[in-house]
Parts: sequence; C-alpha cells; structure tokens
Amino acid sequence: MKTLQQLIPFLLISFLIYSCGEGYNEQTTNEETDSISVQMPDMAEFEFYKIIVNMPTPLDELGHMSNDDVPYNANLLAPLDKAETHTADHAIALNCGIYIVDMTYQAVYHDKTKILQYCQTAHDLANKIGVAQVFDDLITDNVKQKLDDKDSLQIVIEKGLEALEDYLVDNSKLPTATQLLVGSWVEMQYILTQSIMDQAAEDIANDLKEHIFSQREHLDNLLILLHEVKDEAGLHAELDKLNQLEASFTKIHQTDDVSHEILVEVAAEIKEIRMDLLAM
Repeated sequence: MKTLQQLIPFLLISFLIYSCGEGYNEQTTNEETDSISVQMPDMAEFEFYKIIVNMPTPLDELGHMSNDDVPYNANLLAPLDKAETHTADHAIALNCGIYIVDMTYQAVYHDKTKILQYCQTAHDLANKIGVAQVFDDLITDNVKQKLDDKDSLQIVIEKGLEALEDYLVDNSKLPTATQLLVGSWVEMQYILTQSIMDQAAEDIANDLKEHIFSQREHLDNLLILLHEVKDEAGLHAELDKLNQLEASFTKIHQTDDVSHEILVEVAAEIKEIRMDLLAM
C-alpha cells in the first residue's frame, strides 16, 4: 500500500484542483483557457488513494491478531482448487486479492507448508489480469528466497500487493485495482471475524474491537469508490451486499458496542460475501 507521506502531495493537489477548478474556469478568459490545459482529477482514482492512505494494510491487521494471540487457523484459507474455476476478469482480480491476503496470513504466522502453492495460485491469477511480470519481479522469487525469514517474507508480500495496485492504477486499470482491493478487504475481514468468533466478548482484545469498529469508516469509503466504478468493475451484486453489511456496521457507535451478537451478525454477512467471491 502507498504510505501517507507518498500520497499527501497527490491528494492535496488533486483536491485543490477539483475544489478550485470551477471557480478558476469562471475567472479565466477564453484566450487563457485556450492556452492553459487544466486536467480535472479522476474522482474514482482520488477515492481509491484516499482508501489506501486511511485503511490499515493486511499486514498491519494480521499483525495485531498475532500479537494478541489469536490462534492461526489454516482452515480459513481459500481452497486452492477454487482458483482454477474463475474465468471472468472481475472474478479473477477479486480472487487474486483473496489469495494474496491468504499469503500474508501464512507469512505473519510463519506457516510455510502451503505458502508457495498460494504464491503460485496468486501468480496464475495475476497473469490473467496482465500483472504477472510485476508479481514475479516483487513477489515470486523473493518469497522463495525469504521463506525462512518471517519479517522479510511479510514485507515482500505487502510490498507486492502495493505494487500491483499502483501498476493497475497507473495503467488506467482502476476497476481492476478496485476489484483487487475489494477481494483483499473482504478476505481480511473474513479471517479476523471468523478467528475471534469463538472468543467470549470480554476476551477479545481492545485493539481487535477497535479494528472492527474502524471498518465502518473504511467500508463507507469503499462503497463510495464502488459507486464510481461499479459498471466498469462488474460489482453490482457485491455492492448490494456490502451496503447490507454497512447497515450492520452502523450499529457499532463505539468500540464497546462490539458485542458477541454484533460480531456474529457481521461475521455471517462477510462470510456470505466471501463465499460469493469464491464461487464466481
């Protein structure tokens, strides 16, 4: 993911151009307008980068889980054979995001048993959406080299996901970048909520409750982006279910509101969305 320091100039400049552009046009003469070309920012791209700036990365979120002694559960990983069934472009990108998060999950808990298989599966999906070279340059070879180095392994995968998103946006493939982002976000929420479902509410660490509470804002931003690109990204059905999920999140007004009942409700809706993505 892009860092805040990298994106602040882009966001500020884009916002100022967008906010002032209309007034500027009113004050310039026709001659000035002919000689000066002002390109309005793509608001969908603006929303995408706003999400990247504010949303915790999968590595951050999974790191909190590990630090709070939430047990690792390999049964939560997406089935490898499912990846071979995806044929539509949007399904391929969504599930590429899912498998990259699964790689991150394995890296954080340093489960090396299947991580290379998941790496190959994510590579095959990346190849189908035209980013195999980026994936290979930053992930494939490095994962093999860093397999025994837990910290380096995590960073390699995280930087690889960031590079894939950047490449897609920079090459005018924002809908595909959005699909990748949606897939990774859904998978991250699935892993978290399912992992802590069996814990009593009083046993759930406060920072994990805070994470669930914060997803209300992140989902709001994600929905704004999806409304911008829903036609190009082919995410109409998913948008409806994410709107329903948002309604559940609105019941959480503060960290202490993360009760067992709310967690069960949110977890069930996220699981259904995730199953839909895997079934595409």
